[in-house]
Amino acid sequence: MTYSLVDEEAAKQRAVAEAMHRAMGRASAALEQKGQKVGSLRYASLDVRQLMGVARLEPAQMMMESAEVSAGAFDTRRRMASPLPPVAPERITVTATVQCAFQIL
Repeated sequence: MTYSLVDEEAAKQRAVAEAMHRAMGRASAALEQKGQKVGSLRYASLDVRQLMGVARLEPAQMMMESAEVSAGAFDTRRRMASPLPPVAPERITVTATVQCAFQIL
């Protein structure tokens, strides 16, 4: 069983914005030690990844089929090995990695 995001693009944009915010914050913190500031962005490389949601049912939770023959009649029955657990979506992780080069002021 697989599931996906309703608005995948919005999730990717939020991940990119957060990655860029962190990159700028870290560059500012590093330059602050020398009394310098982050200038304009000179270069950026971006990688966005999404881990798809997958729910796995164990074999004991799957429907089993059995066939029985009695008195010449063939009888097919379906039975559940055990009750299925409620299926609820898990988290889908969207990550963005950014590498930046800034002008130093």
